[in-house]
Amino acid sequence: MRFALDRVLAGTYAGRIDRTRIGVAGLSLGGGTTWGLITDRRFRDPRLKAAIVMDGSRFWLGEDTYVPNKVPLMIFHIRTDIALPFAAARTAYAHAKPPKYFVTIFQGVHPEPFENTPSTADDMVRESTVTFWRGYLLDDAKARSEIVATATVAGVSKAVGDPGD
Repeated sequence: MRFALDRVLAGTYAGRIDRTRIGVAGLSLGGGTTWGLITDRRFRDPRLKAAIVMDGSRFWLGEDTYVPNKVPLMIFHIRTDIALPFAAARTAYAHAKPPKYFVTIFQGVHPEPFENTPSTADDMVRESTVTFWRGYLLDDAKARSEIVATATVAGVSKAVGDPGD
């Protein structure tokens, strides 16, 4: 991932990228990769300023490589996900440092709310991720105060957060 980011930052559109506002997000295996980029001392990338993990799992690579996240974190996980256990996502959230947010999506299949398959959570995921990015990549205090409310939708999802203020 560092190699890919290096190439993007050196490429044709490098001049259009604000290097102080780089976020990372990943789904499933990409979520595990995102965890590595923010919590593994061997892979942490200081250019990343915020992270979103969508139905991902923190890989167990040994406690000696784990370091607490230093960037704001938003985790989405489907409560009924059979691919990656919900309990593991809750445990990872419990160990994360604020600012952090956890969004429980009540129903669905592993990738649905994050890909092209229609899901009742589509609008919530779209709106709350934009709110999170605005809050932490654009330093928008109003957006940060709206993250939990934006990610909580009756019958669809419930969010909790620790902004660490």
